[in-house]
Amino acid sequence: MTFHLSTSYSDYKPGFEEKAWHKPAFELSVGAKYSFHDKILVDFDLITLGKRYAKPYIDTLSAIELNPIIDFNMGIEYKYSKLLSIYLDFYNLGSSKYYYWNQYPNHRVNFLLGFSYKI
Repeated sequence: MTFHLSTSYSDYKPGFEEKAWHKPAFELSVGAKYSFHDKILVDFDLITLGKRYAKPYIDTLSAIELNPIIDFNMGIEYKYSKLLSIYLDFYNLGSSKYYYWNQYPNHRVNFLLGFSYKI
């Protein structure tokens, strides 16, 4: 079993703009990955982004504040052989409604199914 933790804090000072558009001051990622007999891999991630600011469409308006994001993700992978594996990833398991970019809502719970083949 492996764990990871990463965090960053940034104090952006844009030169000519009011804010550093869509850049969070705080980011946090925590996760774990577990391997069952080197055949099945399961991983979990919790990602947090601090508030961000979007540029308004009309320059005379003030910056638009975007709420912080908390996102929980999970993935599972089955290694059929050293060359072939299939995976299923789930994103936003908390079904949070948020805007990563202004006016573009995220998908609630969504998934990605795929396979990989190494040449």
